[in-house]
Amino acid sequence: MNFPLRDIEQQVNESHLLHGEDLLAAGNIARLVELERHLWEAKVADSDQEYEVEVKITPSKLAAASCECQTFAEHRMCGHVVAVLLQLRRQRQQAKSSKPRSYQQNKKLTTGLVLNQIDPEELIDFVRQYAKTNRNFSIALKARFAATVSNMRSDEKYKQVLESAISASRKSDRSITQRGAQKIIKVLKELLQTANKAVVERDFVEGFIIARSIIERVGPIFKKVTSEKVRLEPQLERAFRLIDQIIIQQPAPALLEQIWDYCYAEPQKLIYRSAGLDLEFLQFLHRLADESAKQDQLIALTNELLAKYEKEHRNKTSILLFQYKVLREAKQEAQAQALIEAHLKEPEILLFAIEQARQHGRLEQARQLALTGLSMKPTSAVVDQLDEILLKIARHNKDQAGIIQFAEKRLLRSLQAGYFSLINTTRPKNWKTYVDGLLKKIQKMPFSKEKLDLIGHILLTQDRFDALEQHLSQSLSVDLLLKYGPKIKSIGQARLYELYQKLLHYYLRNHVGRKPSIKIRTAISQLHDFGLSDLADQLVEEFRNDYAERHSLMEELNFF
Repeated sequence: MNFPLRDIEQQVNESHLLHGEDLLAAGNIARLVELERHLWEAKVADSDQEYEVEVKITPSKLAAASCECQTFAEHRMCGHVVAVLLQLRRQRQQAKSSKPRSYQQNKKLTTGLVLNQIDPEELIDFVRQYAKTNRNFSIALKARFAATVSNMRSDEKYKQVLESAISASRKSDRSITQRGAQKIIKVLKELLQTANKAVVERDFVEGFIIARSIIERVGPIFKKVTSEKVRLEPQLERAFRLIDQIIIQQPAPALLEQIWDYCYAEPQKLIYRSAGLDLEFLQFLHRLADESAKQDQLIALTNELLAKYEKEHRNKTSILLFQYKVLREAKQEAQAQALIEAHLKEPEILLFAIEQARQHGRLEQARQLALTGLSMKPTSAVVDQLDEILLKIARHNKDQAGIIQFAEKRLLRSLQAGYFSLINTTRPKNWKTYVDGLLKKIQKMPFSKEKLDLIGHILLTQDRFDALEQHLSQSLSVDLLLKYGPKIKSIGQARLYELYQKLLHYYLRNHVGRKPSIKIRTAISQLHDFGLSDLADQLVEEFRNDYAERHSLMEELNFF
Protein backbone atom coordinates (compact mmCIF):
# COMPACT_ATOMS: atom_id res chain seq x y z
CA MET A 1 0.00 0.00 0.00
CA ASN A 2 2.24 2.75 -1.31
CA PHE A 3 1.10 5.09 -4.09
CA PRO A 4 0.78 8.84 -4.79
CA LEU A 5 -2.53 10.50 -3.91
CA ARG A 6 -2.87 11.68 -7.50
CA ASP A 7 -3.15 8.03 -8.61
CA ILE A 8 -6.00 6.97 -6.30
CA GLU A 9 -8.33 6.22 -9.23
CA GLN A 10 -5.78 3.90 -10.83
CA GLN A 11 -4.66 2.15 -7.66
CA VAL A 12 -7.87 1.17 -5.82
CA ASN A 13 -10.70 -1.21 -6.68
CA GLU A 14 -13.59 0.45 -8.55
CA SER A 15 -16.21 -0.47 -5.94
CA HIS A 16 -14.06 1.04 -3.14
CA LEU A 17 -13.50 4.17 -5.26
CA LEU A 18 -17.21 4.67 -5.96
CA HIS A 19 -18.09 4.05 -2.31
CA GLY A 20 -15.49 6.58 -1.21
CA GLU A 21 -16.67 9.19 -3.72
CA ASP A 22 -20.27 8.76 -2.49
CA LEU A 23 -19.23 9.13 1.17
CA LEU A 24 -17.22 12.27 0.39
CA ALA A 25 -20.01 13.81 -1.71
CA ALA A 26 -22.51 13.13 1.09
CA GLY A 27 -20.29 14.91 3.62
CA ASN A 28 -19.88 11.78 5.75
CA ILE A 29 -16.36 12.60 6.98
CA ALA A 30 -17.32 13.86 10.42
CA ARG A 31 -13.79 14.72 11.63
CA LEU A 32 -10.36 14.86 10.00
CA VAL A 33 -7.40 15.86 12.18
CA GLU A 34 -3.63 15.55 11.89
CA LEU A 35 -2.54 13.70 15.06
CA GLU A 36 1.12 14.18 14.26
CA ARG A 37 3.10 15.14 11.20
CA HIS A 38 1.65 13.26 8.20
CA LEU A 39 -0.53 10.99 10.40
CA TRP A 40 -4.24 11.74 10.00
CA GLU A 41 -7.24 10.40 11.86
CA ALA A 42 -10.85 10.63 10.63
CA LYS A 43 -14.36 9.57 11.62
CA VAL A 44 -16.43 8.39 8.64
CA ALA A 45 -20.19 7.84 8.98
CA ASP A 46 -21.72 5.03 6.89
CA SER A 47 -25.13 3.26 7.24
CA ASP A 48 -25.83 4.45 10.81
CA GLN A 49 -22.31 3.47 11.93
CA GLU A 50 -19.14 5.46 12.41
CA TYR A 51 -15.71 4.06 11.52
CA GLU A 52 -12.32 5.31 12.67
CA VAL A 53 -9.80 5.67 9.86
CA GLU A 54 -6.07 6.40 10.11
CA VAL A 55 -3.82 7.23 7.14
CA LYS A 56 -0.13 8.12 6.94
CA ILE A 57 0.95 10.40 4.09
CA THR A 58 4.62 11.03 3.29
CA PRO A 59 4.31 13.74 1.98
CA SER A 60 1.86 13.30 -0.92
CA LYS A 61 2.01 9.54 -1.01
CA LEU A 62 0.00 6.98 0.95
CA ALA A 63 2.31 5.04 3.23
CA ALA A 64 -0.15 3.20 5.45
CA ALA A 65 -3.84 3.09 6.31
CA SER A 66 -6.29 1.34 8.61
CA CYS A 67 -10.06 1.19 9.14
CA GLU A 68 -12.30 -0.61 11.64
CA CYS A 69 -14.67 -2.00 8.97
CA GLN A 70 -14.89 -5.63 7.84
CA THR A 71 -14.17 -4.73 4.21
CA PHE A 72 -10.75 -3.32 5.13
CA ALA A 73 -10.00 -6.42 7.21
CA GLU A 74 -10.66 -8.58 4.16
CA HIS A 75 -9.21 -6.45 1.33
CA ARG A 76 -6.77 -4.03 3.07
CA MET A 77 -8.73 -1.21 1.43
CA CYS A 78 -12.27 0.16 1.73
CA GLY A 79 -14.49 3.10 0.76
CA HIS A 80 -13.91 4.81 4.13
CA VAL A 81 -10.13 4.99 3.56
CA VAL A 82 -10.67 6.14 -0.04
CA ALA A 83 -13.01 8.94 1.12
CA VAL A 84 -10.34 10.22 3.54
CA LEU A 85 -7.62 10.02 0.85
CA LEU A 86 -9.79 11.95 -1.61
CA GLN A 87 -10.45 14.62 1.04
CA LEU A 88 -6.74 14.94 1.83
CA ARG A 89 -5.90 15.21 -1.86
CA ARG A 90 -8.53 17.91 -2.27
CA GLN A 91 -7.07 19.87 0.67
CA ARG A 92 -3.59 19.70 -0.81
CA GLN A 93 -4.79 20.84 -4.23
CA GLN A 94 -6.66 23.76 -2.69
CA ALA A 95 -3.62 24.72 -0.67
CA LYS A 96 -1.42 24.73 -3.79
CA SER A 97 -3.82 26.80 -5.88
CA SER A 98 -4.73 29.37 -3.20
CA LYS A 99 -3.08 32.78 -3.42
CA PRO A 100 -2.94 35.65 -0.91
CA ARG A 101 -5.98 37.87 -1.29
CA SER A 102 -5.68 41.58 -2.00
CA TYR A 103 -7.03 43.70 0.84
CA GLN A 104 -9.39 45.28 -1.70
CA GLN A 105 -10.80 41.90 -2.87
CA ASN A 106 -14.27 41.30 -1.46
CA LYS A 107 -15.82 38.96 -4.05
CA LYS A 108 -15.58 35.22 -4.61
CA LEU A 109 -14.92 34.10 -8.16
CA THR A 110 -17.96 31.95 -8.90
CA THR A 111 -19.15 30.24 -12.07
CA GLY A 112 -22.16 32.56 -12.11
CA LEU A 113 -19.92 35.62 -11.91
CA VAL A 114 -17.84 34.41 -14.84
CA LEU A 115 -20.87 33.48 -16.99
CA ASN A 116 -22.51 36.85 -16.36
CA GLN A 117 -19.47 38.73 -17.65
CA ILE A 118 -18.03 36.46 -20.36
CA ASP A 119 -18.46 37.20 -24.04
CA PRO A 120 -20.99 34.66 -25.51
CA GLU A 121 -18.77 33.99 -28.53
CA GLU A 122 -15.80 33.25 -26.28
CA LEU A 123 -17.96 30.94 -24.16
CA ILE A 124 -19.12 29.02 -27.24
CA ASP A 125 -15.53 28.70 -28.42
CA PHE A 126 -14.44 27.47 -24.99
CA VAL A 127 -17.27 24.88 -24.85
CA ARG A 128 -16.43 23.70 -28.37
CA GLN A 129 -12.75 23.23 -27.52
CA TYR A 130 -13.45 21.61 -24.15
CA ALA A 131 -15.92 19.17 -25.71
CA LYS A 132 -13.20 18.07 -28.13
CA THR A 133 -10.86 17.14 -25.28
CA ASN A 134 -13.38 15.79 -22.75
CA ARG A 135 -15.58 12.98 -24.05
CA ASN A 136 -17.86 12.83 -21.00
CA PHE A 137 -18.55 16.56 -21.24
CA SER A 138 -19.24 16.21 -24.96
CA ILE A 139 -21.79 13.43 -24.38
CA ALA A 140 -23.48 15.34 -21.54
CA LEU A 141 -23.69 18.43 -23.74
CA LYS A 142 -25.31 16.48 -26.59
CA ALA A 143 -27.78 14.76 -24.25
CA ARG A 144 -28.79 18.07 -22.67
CA PHE A 145 -29.29 20.04 -25.88
CA ALA A 146 -30.08 17.42 -28.56
CA ALA A 147 -33.75 18.42 -28.53
CA THR A 148 -32.83 21.96 -29.70
CA VAL A 149 -31.08 20.68 -32.85
CA SER A 150 -33.60 21.17 -35.65
CA ASN A 151 -31.67 20.37 -38.83
CA MET A 152 -31.30 16.66 -38.11
CA ARG A 153 -33.71 13.73 -37.88
CA SER A 154 -34.83 13.19 -34.26
CA ASP A 155 -34.32 9.44 -34.24
CA GLU A 156 -30.77 9.81 -35.57
CA LYS A 157 -29.63 12.43 -33.08
CA TYR A 158 -30.92 10.57 -30.02
CA LYS A 159 -29.50 7.26 -31.17
CA GLN A 160 -26.13 8.89 -31.74
CA VAL A 161 -26.15 10.35 -28.23
CA LEU A 162 -26.90 6.93 -26.77
CA GLU A 163 -24.33 5.16 -28.94
CA SER A 164 -21.66 7.64 -27.82
CA ALA A 165 -22.56 7.10 -24.14
CA ILE A 166 -22.55 3.31 -24.46
CA SER A 167 -19.33 3.24 -26.49
CA ALA A 168 -17.56 5.43 -23.91
CA SER A 169 -18.67 3.10 -21.10
CA ARG A 170 -17.59 -0.26 -22.54
CA LYS A 171 -14.53 -2.20 -21.48
CA SER A 172 -12.35 -4.02 -24.00
CA ASP A 173 -14.40 -7.21 -23.48
CA ARG A 174 -17.60 -5.27 -24.32
CA SER A 175 -18.95 -5.50 -20.74
CA ILE A 176 -20.09 -2.39 -18.87
CA THR A 177 -18.74 -1.63 -15.42
CA GLN A 178 -20.48 0.09 -12.54
CA ARG A 179 -18.86 3.42 -13.38
CA GLY A 180 -19.77 2.98 -17.04
CA ALA A 181 -23.39 2.23 -16.14
CA GLN A 182 -23.52 5.39 -14.05
CA LYS A 183 -22.42 7.44 -17.06
CA ILE A 184 -25.11 5.85 -19.25
CA ILE A 185 -27.75 6.44 -16.58
CA LYS A 186 -26.92 10.16 -16.47
CA VAL A 187 -27.53 10.40 -20.21
CA LEU A 188 -30.74 8.35 -19.97
CA LYS A 189 -32.11 10.55 -17.21
CA GLU A 190 -31.39 13.65 -19.30
CA LEU A 191 -33.14 12.18 -22.36
CA LEU A 192 -36.10 10.89 -20.35
CA GLN A 193 -36.53 14.33 -18.82
CA THR A 194 -36.64 15.77 -22.34
CA ALA A 195 -39.15 13.09 -23.40
CA ASN A 196 -41.40 13.72 -20.39
CA LYS A 197 -41.35 17.43 -21.13
CA ALA A 198 -42.36 16.70 -24.74
CA VAL A 199 -45.29 14.51 -23.61
CA VAL A 200 -46.48 17.13 -21.14
CA GLU A 201 -46.43 19.66 -23.98
CA ARG A 202 -48.33 17.07 -26.12
CA ASP A 203 -45.45 16.64 -28.52
CA PHE A 204 -46.13 12.89 -28.53
CA VAL A 205 -44.04 12.19 -31.62
CA GLU A 206 -40.87 13.55 -30.00
CA GLY A 207 -41.58 11.70 -26.75
CA PHE A 208 -42.13 8.42 -28.63
CA ILE A 209 -38.93 8.83 -30.67
CA ILE A 210 -36.83 9.34 -27.53
CA ALA A 211 -38.44 6.39 -25.71
CA ARG A 212 -37.99 4.16 -28.76
CA SER A 213 -34.35 5.20 -29.14
CA ILE A 214 -33.66 4.29 -25.50
CA ILE A 215 -35.35 0.89 -25.86
CA GLU A 216 -33.50 0.08 -29.07
CA ARG A 217 -30.09 1.05 -27.70
CA VAL A 218 -30.34 0.06 -24.03
CA GLY A 219 -32.56 -3.03 -24.39
CA PRO A 220 -29.81 -5.17 -25.96
CA ILE A 221 -27.13 -4.22 -23.42
CA PHE A 222 -28.86 -3.79 -20.04
CA LYS A 223 -27.93 -7.33 -18.94
CA LYS A 224 -24.25 -6.69 -19.65
CA VAL A 225 -23.86 -4.38 -16.67
CA THR A 226 -21.55 -6.21 -14.26
CA SER A 227 -22.43 -4.27 -11.11
CA GLU A 228 -25.10 -5.44 -8.66
CA LYS A 229 -25.56 -1.91 -7.32
CA VAL A 230 -26.16 -0.02 -10.56
CA ARG A 231 -28.61 -1.35 -13.12
CA LEU A 232 -30.17 0.04 -16.26
CA GLU A 233 -33.59 -1.64 -15.89
CA PRO A 234 -35.29 1.27 -14.06
CA GLN A 235 -34.45 3.70 -16.88
CA LEU A 236 -35.49 1.16 -19.51
CA GLU A 237 -38.76 0.64 -17.62
CA ARG A 238 -39.34 4.40 -17.63
CA ALA A 239 -38.98 4.42 -21.42
CA PHE A 240 -41.61 1.66 -21.76
CA ARG A 241 -43.97 3.44 -19.37
CA LEU A 242 -43.53 6.62 -21.40
CA ILE A 243 -44.91 4.85 -24.50
CA ASP A 244 -47.77 3.54 -22.36
CA GLN A 245 -48.48 7.09 -21.25
CA ILE A 246 -48.58 8.28 -24.85
CA ILE A 247 -51.05 5.53 -25.86
CA ILE A 248 -53.33 6.34 -22.91
CA GLN A 249 -53.55 10.00 -23.98
CA GLN A 250 -54.88 8.95 -27.40
CA PRO A 251 -52.60 10.89 -29.79
CA ALA A 252 -53.27 11.27 -33.52
CA PRO A 253 -54.31 8.02 -35.30
CA ALA A 254 -51.21 8.20 -37.52
CA LEU A 255 -48.92 8.06 -34.47
CA LEU A 256 -50.94 5.22 -32.92
CA GLU A 257 -50.52 3.28 -36.16
CA GLN A 258 -46.79 4.00 -36.09
CA ILE A 259 -46.59 2.70 -32.51
CA TRP A 260 -48.56 -0.41 -33.53
CA ASP A 261 -46.17 -1.16 -36.41
CA TYR A 262 -43.14 -0.63 -34.18
CA CYS A 263 -44.45 -2.86 -31.36
CA TYR A 264 -45.49 -5.55 -33.86
CA ALA A 265 -42.01 -5.76 -35.38
CA GLU A 266 -39.83 -5.58 -32.26
CA PRO A 267 -40.83 -8.76 -30.33
CA GLN A 268 -39.95 -10.81 -33.43
CA LYS A 269 -36.29 -9.88 -32.92
CA LEU A 270 -34.19 -12.45 -31.09
CA ILE A 271 -32.42 -9.81 -29.04
CA TYR A 272 -35.65 -8.78 -27.29
CA ARG A 273 -36.71 -12.36 -26.61
CA SER A 274 -33.28 -13.05 -25.12
CA ALA A 275 -33.59 -9.97 -22.92
CA GLY A 276 -37.13 -10.93 -21.84
CA LEU A 277 -38.59 -7.69 -23.21
CA ASP A 278 -40.88 -9.04 -25.93
CA LEU A 279 -43.90 -9.17 -23.59
CA GLU A 280 -43.63 -5.40 -23.06
CA PHE A 281 -44.36 -4.84 -26.75
CA LEU A 282 -47.20 -7.39 -26.68
CA GLN A 283 -48.84 -5.47 -23.84
CA PHE A 284 -48.82 -2.30 -25.96
CA LEU A 285 -50.33 -4.20 -28.88
CA HIS A 286 -53.02 -5.56 -26.57
CA ARG A 287 -53.93 -2.02 -25.55
CA LEU A 288 -54.03 -0.88 -29.18
CA ALA A 289 -55.98 -3.90 -30.53
CA ASP A 290 -59.37 -2.19 -30.42
CA GLU A 291 -60.80 -3.96 -33.44
CA SER A 292 -61.13 -7.60 -34.52
CA ALA A 293 -58.63 -7.28 -37.38
CA LYS A 294 -55.88 -6.20 -35.00
CA GLN A 295 -56.86 -8.87 -32.49
CA ASP A 296 -56.39 -11.44 -35.25
CA GLN A 297 -52.98 -9.96 -36.08
CA LEU A 298 -52.01 -10.13 -32.42
CA ILE A 299 -53.08 -13.78 -32.17
CA ALA A 300 -51.08 -14.57 -35.31
CA LEU A 301 -48.04 -12.83 -33.82
CA THR A 302 -48.27 -14.82 -30.58
CA ASN A 303 -48.48 -18.03 -32.63
CA GLU A 304 -45.25 -17.05 -34.38
CA LEU A 305 -43.60 -16.28 -31.06
CA LEU A 306 -44.73 -19.59 -29.56
CA ALA A 307 -43.12 -21.45 -32.46
CA LYS A 308 -39.89 -19.50 -31.92
CA TYR A 309 -39.99 -20.17 -28.18
CA GLU A 310 -40.35 -23.89 -28.93
CA LYS A 311 -37.39 -23.83 -31.29
CA GLU A 312 -35.25 -21.80 -28.86
CA HIS A 313 -36.24 -23.98 -25.86
CA ARG A 314 -37.59 -21.03 -23.88
CA ASN A 315 -40.24 -21.05 -21.15
CA LYS A 316 -43.50 -20.42 -23.00
CA THR A 317 -45.72 -19.70 -19.99
CA SER A 318 -45.94 -15.91 -20.29
CA ILE A 319 -46.73 -16.02 -24.03
CA LEU A 320 -49.30 -18.82 -23.58
CA LEU A 321 -51.15 -16.97 -20.84
CA PHE A 322 -51.04 -13.76 -22.86
CA GLN A 323 -52.50 -15.52 -25.91
CA TYR A 324 -55.19 -17.15 -23.75
CA LYS A 325 -56.23 -13.70 -22.55
CA VAL A 326 -56.37 -12.30 -26.11
CA LEU A 327 -58.36 -15.31 -27.39
CA ARG A 328 -60.96 -14.93 -24.67
CA GLU A 329 -61.32 -11.19 -25.33
CA ALA A 330 -61.78 -12.03 -29.03
CA LYS A 331 -64.66 -14.36 -27.98
CA GLN A 332 -62.70 -17.40 -29.16
CA GLU A 333 -63.46 -19.45 -26.03
CA ALA A 334 -62.98 -22.88 -27.61
CA GLN A 335 -59.54 -21.96 -28.96
CA ALA A 336 -58.59 -20.48 -25.59
CA GLN A 337 -59.55 -23.66 -23.76
CA ALA A 338 -57.80 -25.86 -26.33
CA LEU A 339 -54.63 -23.78 -25.92
CA ILE A 340 -54.56 -24.42 -22.16
CA GLU A 341 -55.37 -28.13 -22.48
CA ALA A 342 -52.60 -28.59 -25.05
CA HIS A 343 -49.99 -27.25 -22.63
CA LEU A 344 -50.98 -28.74 -19.28
CA LYS A 345 -47.50 -30.27 -18.97
CA GLU A 346 -46.21 -26.74 -18.37
CA PRO A 347 -46.42 -26.41 -14.54
CA GLU A 348 -47.53 -22.77 -14.54
CA ILE A 349 -50.19 -23.47 -17.17
CA LEU A 350 -51.43 -26.41 -15.11
CA LEU A 351 -51.65 -24.24 -11.99
CA PHE A 352 -53.42 -21.55 -13.99
CA ALA A 353 -55.96 -24.10 -15.31
CA ILE A 354 -56.59 -25.40 -11.80
CA GLU A 355 -57.14 -21.88 -10.46
CA GLN A 356 -59.53 -21.11 -13.31
CA ALA A 357 -61.53 -24.29 -12.53
CA ARG A 358 -61.66 -23.39 -8.81
CA GLN A 359 -62.80 -19.83 -9.49
CA HIS A 360 -65.67 -21.15 -11.63
CA GLY A 361 -66.72 -23.71 -9.01
CA ARG A 362 -65.49 -26.74 -10.95
CA LEU A 363 -63.79 -28.31 -7.93
CA GLU A 364 -63.81 -31.88 -9.19
CA GLN A 365 -62.11 -30.75 -12.41
CA ALA A 366 -59.55 -28.81 -10.34
CA ARG A 367 -58.95 -31.89 -8.17
CA GLN A 368 -58.42 -34.16 -11.17
CA LEU A 369 -56.05 -31.66 -12.78
CA ALA A 370 -54.03 -31.43 -9.55
CA LEU A 371 -53.81 -35.23 -9.25
CA THR A 372 -52.73 -35.43 -12.90
CA GLY A 373 -50.08 -32.82 -12.18
CA LEU A 374 -48.70 -34.87 -9.27
CA SER A 375 -48.47 -37.93 -11.51
CA MET A 376 -46.18 -35.98 -13.88
CA LYS A 377 -43.47 -35.81 -11.17
CA PRO A 378 -43.13 -32.01 -11.11
CA THR A 379 -40.59 -29.98 -9.16
CA SER A 380 -40.72 -29.82 -5.37
CA ALA A 381 -42.18 -26.30 -5.44
CA VAL A 382 -45.00 -27.36 -7.77
CA VAL A 383 -45.72 -30.46 -5.63
CA ASP A 384 -46.19 -28.16 -2.64
CA GLN A 385 -48.64 -25.96 -4.56
CA LEU A 386 -50.62 -28.95 -5.87
CA ASP A 387 -50.82 -30.55 -2.42
CA GLU A 388 -52.01 -27.25 -0.97
CA ILE A 389 -54.72 -27.00 -3.62
CA LEU A 390 -55.86 -30.59 -2.98
CA LEU A 391 -55.97 -29.88 0.76
CA LYS A 392 -58.17 -26.82 0.22
CA ILE A 393 -60.53 -28.81 -2.01
CA ALA A 394 -60.70 -31.64 0.55
CA ARG A 395 -61.56 -29.15 3.30
CA HIS A 396 -64.24 -27.56 1.11
CA ASN A 397 -65.71 -31.01 0.41
CA LYS A 398 -65.34 -32.05 4.07
CA ASP A 399 -63.41 -35.07 2.82
CA GLN A 400 -61.86 -36.42 6.03
CA ALA A 401 -59.52 -38.88 4.32
CA GLY A 402 -58.37 -36.22 1.85
CA ILE A 403 -57.76 -33.68 4.61
CA ILE A 404 -55.62 -36.14 6.58
CA GLN A 405 -53.73 -37.30 3.48
CA PHE A 406 -52.75 -33.88 2.17
CA ALA A 407 -52.37 -32.15 5.54
CA GLU A 408 -49.89 -34.88 6.50
CA LYS A 409 -48.00 -34.44 3.22
CA ARG A 410 -47.77 -30.69 3.80
CA LEU A 411 -46.78 -31.26 7.43
CA LEU A 412 -43.90 -33.57 6.53
CA ARG A 413 -42.67 -31.27 3.76
CA SER A 414 -43.00 -27.96 5.62
CA LEU A 415 -42.76 -29.00 9.33
CA GLN A 416 -45.39 -26.32 10.07
CA ALA A 417 -47.44 -27.10 13.17
CA GLY A 418 -50.62 -25.64 11.69
CA TYR A 419 -51.04 -28.71 9.50
CA PHE A 420 -50.98 -30.95 12.58
CA SER A 421 -53.67 -28.78 14.16
CA LEU A 422 -55.79 -29.44 11.06
CA ILE A 423 -55.21 -33.20 11.34
CA ASN A 424 -55.96 -32.99 15.07
CA THR A 425 -59.40 -31.47 14.42
CA THR A 426 -60.18 -34.18 11.86
CA ARG A 427 -58.77 -37.08 13.92
CA PRO A 428 -58.61 -40.34 11.99
CA LYS A 429 -59.53 -43.64 13.66
CA ASN A 430 -56.97 -45.20 16.02
CA TRP A 431 -55.74 -41.70 16.80
CA LYS A 432 -52.97 -42.71 19.24
CA THR A 433 -51.56 -45.22 16.78
CA TYR A 434 -51.73 -42.62 14.01
CA VAL A 435 -49.83 -40.04 16.11
CA ASP A 436 -47.16 -42.61 17.03
CA GLY A 437 -46.66 -43.41 13.37
CA LEU A 438 -46.53 -39.73 12.44
CA LEU A 439 -43.91 -39.03 15.13
CA LYS A 440 -41.76 -41.89 13.81
CA LYS A 441 -41.90 -40.40 10.31
CA ILE A 442 -40.85 -37.00 11.63
CA GLN A 443 -38.04 -38.44 13.77
CA LYS A 444 -36.55 -40.16 10.71
CA MET A 445 -36.20 -36.81 8.94
CA PRO A 446 -32.85 -34.92 8.88
CA PHE A 447 -32.01 -32.87 11.95
CA SER A 448 -33.38 -29.33 12.08
CA LYS A 449 -34.66 -26.93 14.72
CA GLU A 450 -38.04 -26.96 12.97
CA LYS A 451 -38.24 -30.75 13.32
CA LEU A 452 -37.47 -30.64 17.06
CA ASP A 453 -40.00 -27.87 17.58
CA LEU A 454 -42.71 -29.77 15.70
CA ILE A 455 -42.17 -32.90 17.80
CA GLY A 456 -42.42 -30.78 20.95
CA HIS A 457 -45.64 -29.19 19.69
CA ILE A 458 -47.26 -32.56 18.91
CA LEU A 459 -46.29 -34.07 22.27
CA LEU A 460 -47.57 -31.02 24.16
CA THR A 461 -50.93 -30.87 22.37
CA GLN A 462 -51.45 -34.58 23.05
CA ASP A 463 -50.60 -34.16 26.77
CA ARG A 464 -47.68 -36.59 26.46
CA PHE A 465 -45.68 -34.81 29.13
CA ASP A 466 -43.35 -37.72 29.96
CA ALA A 467 -42.41 -38.07 26.29
CA LEU A 468 -42.00 -34.31 25.99
CA GLU A 469 -39.68 -34.29 29.03
CA GLN A 470 -37.56 -36.99 27.38
CA HIS A 471 -37.59 -35.09 24.05
CA LEU A 472 -36.39 -31.88 25.73
CA SER A 473 -33.70 -33.77 27.63
CA GLN A 474 -32.36 -35.41 24.47
CA SER A 475 -32.51 -32.24 22.36
CA LEU A 476 -30.25 -30.29 24.75
CA SER A 477 -31.94 -27.17 23.38
CA VAL A 478 -32.47 -24.24 25.73
CA ASP A 479 -34.79 -22.64 23.16
CA LEU A 480 -37.09 -25.67 23.32
CA LEU A 481 -36.85 -25.65 27.10
CA LEU A 482 -37.96 -22.01 27.18
CA LYS A 483 -40.91 -22.83 24.92
CA TYR A 484 -42.15 -26.05 26.50
CA GLY A 485 -40.46 -26.50 29.91
CA PRO A 486 -42.86 -24.55 32.18
CA LYS A 487 -45.86 -26.18 30.46
CA ILE A 488 -44.97 -29.65 31.76
CA LYS A 489 -44.83 -28.81 35.47
CA SER A 490 -47.25 -31.66 36.07
CA ILE A 491 -44.28 -34.07 35.94
CA GLY A 492 -43.27 -32.80 39.39
CA GLN A 493 -40.72 -30.32 40.68
CA ALA A 494 -37.96 -32.90 41.19
CA ARG A 495 -38.00 -34.05 37.57
CA LEU A 496 -38.47 -30.51 36.30
CA TYR A 497 -35.49 -29.33 38.38
CA GLU A 498 -33.37 -32.15 36.98
CA LEU A 499 -34.39 -31.20 33.42
CA TYR A 500 -33.60 -27.49 33.88
CA GLN A 501 -30.39 -28.25 35.70
CA LYS A 502 -29.16 -30.56 32.93
CA LEU A 503 -29.99 -28.26 29.99
CA LEU A 504 -28.96 -24.94 31.56
CA HIS A 505 -25.64 -26.32 32.81
CA TYR A 506 -24.98 -27.87 29.41
CA TYR A 507 -25.74 -24.52 27.79
CA LEU A 508 -23.44 -22.59 30.14
CA ARG A 509 -20.60 -25.04 29.57
CA ASN A 510 -20.76 -24.35 25.84
CA HIS A 511 -21.70 -20.64 25.75
CA VAL A 512 -20.20 -17.57 27.40
CA GLY A 513 -20.95 -13.88 27.30
CA ARG A 514 -23.85 -11.50 27.85
CA LYS A 515 -26.40 -13.09 25.49
CA PRO A 516 -26.21 -16.57 27.07
CA SER A 517 -26.48 -14.95 30.50
CA ILE A 518 -29.65 -13.14 29.43
CA LYS A 519 -31.09 -16.43 28.18
CA ILE A 520 -30.43 -18.04 31.57
CA ARG A 521 -32.20 -15.13 33.28
CA THR A 522 -35.14 -15.56 30.88
CA ALA A 523 -35.45 -19.26 31.77
CA ILE A 524 -35.45 -18.54 35.50
CA SER A 525 -37.94 -15.68 35.08
CA GLN A 526 -40.29 -18.07 33.28
CA LEU A 527 -40.21 -20.42 36.26
CA HIS A 528 -41.23 -17.53 38.53
CA ASP A 529 -44.02 -16.58 36.14
CA PHE A 530 -45.40 -20.13 36.17
CA GLY A 531 -45.44 -20.29 39.99
CA LEU A 532 -42.26 -22.33 40.30
CA SER A 533 -40.33 -19.85 42.44
CA ASP A 534 -38.75 -22.50 44.69
CA LEU A 535 -37.28 -24.24 41.67
CA ALA A 536 -36.08 -20.91 40.25
CA ASP A 537 -34.38 -19.92 43.55
CA GLN A 538 -32.58 -23.29 43.72
CA LEU A 539 -31.14 -22.80 40.25
CA VAL A 540 -30.07 -19.22 41.00
CA GLU A 541 -28.17 -20.35 44.09
CA GLU A 542 -26.54 -23.20 42.19
CA PHE A 543 -25.40 -20.96 39.32
CA ARG A 544 -23.98 -18.40 41.74
CA ASN A 545 -21.86 -21.09 43.35
CA ASP A 546 -20.77 -22.85 40.15
CA TYR A 547 -20.14 -19.82 37.87
CA ALA A 548 -19.04 -17.08 40.25
CA GLU A 549 -16.27 -16.04 37.84
CA ARG A 550 -18.76 -15.13 35.08
CA HIS A 551 -19.47 -11.46 35.66
CA SER A 552 -22.23 -11.05 33.09
CA LEU A 553 -24.09 -14.07 34.50
CA MET A 554 -23.75 -12.79 38.05
CA GLU A 555 -25.16 -9.41 36.94
CA GLU A 556 -28.17 -11.09 35.33
CA LEU A 557 -28.79 -13.24 38.42
CA ASN A 558 -28.86 -10.09 40.57
CA PHE A 559 -32.38 -9.53 39.20
CA PHE A 560 -33.57 -12.30 41.54
